Amino acid sequence: MGVLLVGVIVAIPSITKDRTCHNMFRDGRSSIGPKVVMDLKIDVDEWSRLAEFFERFGTTQGLSFRNTSESRPNVVEILGLSLCSEQGVNIDAIEQRWDGRITSQLVTDRSVGIGVYEVVEDSNWKRLAQDFITQLETAWPGKVEFRDERGSVIPMPEELRK
Repeated sequence: MGVLLVGVIVAIPSITKDRTCHNMFRDGRSSIGPKVVMDLKIDVDEWSRLAEFFERFGTTQGLSFRNTSESRPNVVEILGLSLCSEQGVNIDAIEQRWDGRITSQLVTDRSVGIGVYEVVEDSNWKRLAQDFITQLETAWPGKVEFRDERGSVIPMPEELRK
């Protein structure tokens, strides 16, 4: 009986581990950097619209959509949106807005960070990123900025211009 119990306890982490394409570390890697980093200049009141945008884009592109957003009134608003394909492209939007009574306002930039990742080489991430950016800029004209690895604002990367 003791051996069976130990076997079940050891198996729990592998049973509960996220094996979907949303987990960019499911292949054992310990880090990954985005191919594209964007900021979308919107505030919390537009997060539900952004979630609908992600879901709609995912449906039209055959991507898996996940929304792990959470609201804890008077504490924190958490945005967690993910699109992914088994071919190896992930698009994530992750943001937290803490209630000002809990913490001082450390960040004055009120934007949502969006990253495009290539998890598998030759995933066709550029085409997907181009379509995503075009539709994002149509939905929020003038509110999309691109960032380099240091966080500085840059023009749209040349490789993404159609």
